[in-house]
Amino acid sequence: MLRRLLATVILLVPHLVATNGGRLIDGIFTEPTLQPGYNLVTTVPKGASALNVTELRHTQNYLAIRLQDGTFLLNGNYNINLSGEYKAAGTTFVYIRQSPQHLESFAALGTLQEPIDVMVLYQEPNPGIIYRYIIPGNMNVMSIKSHSRLGAAYGKTSEISVPNSVYRKSDNASSMIGDEGMPPPTSRRNRKRKFSWKPVGLTECTKSCGGGYQTKRYICVREHTQMQVPEKRCHALEKPKLVQLRCNVRPCPPKWRSGPWSECSASCGKGVRVRELECVQEVNPMLTMRVPDGACMDLKTLPVSESCETSSCEDRSRMTHAAPAPYWDVGTWSQCSTTCGPGRRTRQVTCITLGNPCIVTEMPAVHEPCDLEPCSTESLKNVVPTDPNASPWLYTEWPQECSAECGTGLLTRRTLCGAADENEPCEEDSKPLTVRTCSYNRTCSGQWFTGPWSQCSSDCGEGEQVREVVCVTALRGSLRVVLDMNCPVNKPETRISCQGPPCTSSWFMSDWSECTRSCGKGMQKREVKCLTPGGQPPESNQPQCKAEDRPISRRTCNDYPCRVIYDAHDSENPRRVVQVQNDPEIPDGLVDDPLCRDNISSCHLVIQARLCAYQYYQNFCCLSCRRFKQENE
Repeated sequence: MLRRLLATVILLVPHLVATNGGRLIDGIFTEPTLQPGYNLVTTVPKGASALNVTELRHTQNYLAIRLQDGTFLLNGNYNINLSGEYKAAGTTFVYIRQSPQHLESFAALGTLQEPIDVMVLYQEPNPGIIYRYIIPGNMNVMSIKSHSRLGAAYGKTSEISVPNSVYRKSDNASSMIGDEGMPPPTSRRNRKRKFSWKPVGLTECTKSCGGGYQTKRYICVREHTQMQVPEKRCHALEKPKLVQLRCNVRPCPPKWRSGPWSECSASCGKGVRVRELECVQEVNPMLTMRVPDGACMDLKTLPVSESCETSSCEDRSRMTHAAPAPYWDVGTWSQCSTTCGPGRRTRQVTCITLGNPCIVTEMPAVHEPCDLEPCSTESLKNVVPTDPNASPWLYTEWPQECSAECGTGLLTRRTLCGAADENEPCEEDSKPLTVRTCSYNRTCSGQWFTGPWSQCSSDCGEGEQVREVVCVTALRGSLRVVLDMNCPVNKPETRISCQGPPCTSSWFMSDWSECTRSCGKGMQKREVKCLTPGGQPPESNQPQCKAEDRPISRRTCNDYPCRVIYDAHDSENPRRVVQVQNDPEIPDGLVDDPLCRDNISSCHLVIQARLCAYQYYQNFCCLSCRRFKQENE
């Protein structure tokens, strides 16, 4: 069946090439981070043919088709369809569900009789979705662009229309080359800026699995060649802010984790201590779960035992004969106070001493809780006091319904001591149970697991808190994280608004102004104001902004030498300094200062004698001294 479907999709390619009079719409959806759930990729208009949509690589995301009435033809309501043929919108769609051998894709065999929405069920970062189709030559291209903007509202989409020309792909986007083979002309406004910050991909992910972060990287490039230049060329441009993106969100492979070491087996001399290994899986930075041992495929390389040595037995023997120390002697634990469910067990603890008392803070526990298998309906009995002389415990009835709608839950009741005299309290050891497990007939397919809320994103005023929400189900006695579609539709909130303390006055600033000079160290300014949350300067009786936190309002820019032009017709100033707008790649020259000139003819002797260090000679030989300084820097 799958081979026949693939053969059907392959037959679409010759049909696409042979189409005459049509226009090819070719796009790629590259937004990496989306809202969990269904997101719009693009809207394919009525009349489109040879539609083909494909993911760039294997992910946990799934393609979906939404019809005009809001219903889903494919992979809707968190239910994933099998590979096959599905009819709607006047045509037949061939769906290939992703597998180790095939990427997620679907194609239309005929012409669409109504528009459709291409959706993606987002569960991890999107590596890119390519879509292409042909529209009739008489269709208005502006209508296609409106659909493109719909897709862009949910992510970065690039589309082109190619009549009688060829197309090529570059940097995850489409660019068109016309019949002449020349790219579209650059606007005059873009030609003025010769340098710009260019994104060049992402940094390496901080983690290989379990959810890490990576940031966008930027380099300074010359615009008309796109070649990298030193970052100082973009000094006058505001560098884009760093943006963090989630990456490698898939759970880590299960691995062995060691528990704590036991005490040494020998009280003196050499012995052995041991520890247990458990198989765990990291789901995200805030959730690491224990999974069945069979899930760990690697070998147990961590040691489970090692030798240990305490003080020598001779020293211990001498200490014992010299002055035997008191110690606590513990008996064996009693049986659990219940035959099923939670209970309590006790043991006897005695101080063994020849004189000095035992240390009370080191006394071992006398009782501890115990929990047996869940009680059945027949074995559930109320626990009542066994001592007829003891004060009775009073308790309410157990609830009729289990707290869980599926799987295992809890039943809770209240207890009170029925003692008539406060001096005769009830015995704690005979206190009835207040909590016991219960089972529901329906098996849980999946339950939502919520992590802790993060801190509020804002130090004051309104902000936002986020948390991790994963779908967890019981599999062979252990909890495993599964796809969201296995849990109820109503997923718990992952973001909520939060309110910090009221905001006080804060420093606000504007963008930097243009540089006052194109070379030779200019100046940039911006407005810096202390304002209240209402946008007004604070009154004298209101909290003021801290002066030490005030952002700078001035900074230098274009700190590179200006070009020097030699004018043979100007006898008074043969070296004239000229500013050249946005052209920092110039030879070293002198600073633009018309007052800096040589006033005596023997300045070359001043240079030879290295007298420029003195202000007196700098005043007479300013031009020569500055040239000498620049040549020796």
